[in-house]
Amino acid sequence: MHSRVLVIGDNIECQISAAWPDSEWWALGGRWTGSFYLKPGCTGVLGKRERPEFEDLLTSMMPEGSPRVLKLGGNADQARKGDIDFRRDDSPISVAAIVQMGVWIEPGEDARVADMLEGLDLPPEKQEDLREGRSQLVAWKDRVAEIIGGLPEETLLSIVDIHC
Repeated sequence: MHSRVLVIGDNIECQISAAWPDSEWWALGGRWTGSFYLKPGCTGVLGKRERPEFEDLLTSMMPEGSPRVLKLGGNADQARKGDIDFRRDDSPISVAAIVQMGVWIEPGEDARVADMLEGLDLPPEKQEDLREGRSQLVAWKDRVAEIIGGLPEETLLSIVDIHC
C-alpha cells in the first residue's frame, strides 16, 4: 500500500526508518510529485515520479544539468514551511500520516476509509456508515493544519510516497 506522508524536519531517511522500520521503500514525491505549491520567488526540491514516463517528460522540460529544483512559484515535494503557499486548495493537509522527530502519527482507521471513499457516489446506507469516519477525517485534517501552523517558518517539510 502506498501512503502520502508528510515528514517534518531534516534527515528524512532516519526519521522514516525510526517511525516505520518495516517500510519496503519510500521516495520523495513518488505518486504525489509536486504536492507543494511554492510562493512566487521561492524554491523547493522536486522528487521523482513513480512511473518513468512522467520522469522522462519532467526531465525533458528542465535545462540540461540543472538540479531538481523549481523556482519562482512552481511545485515541489520538499521546501521550507515559509516558502509553501498553503492557501492553495490541494495543500499538504490531505496526508495519510505525519512523521515528526521519528514518530509516526496517523488518523484512525475509519478516517482513512472515509478519505479513500470520499467523492464516490455511494448508496445512502453506505453514506451513513461513513459518517463517523468523515468526522474523524475532519478532525485529522484540523490536527495536521494545527501541527503545520505551529512550526517555525524555516522548518523543512517533505511529501514522501511510502510503500508499506
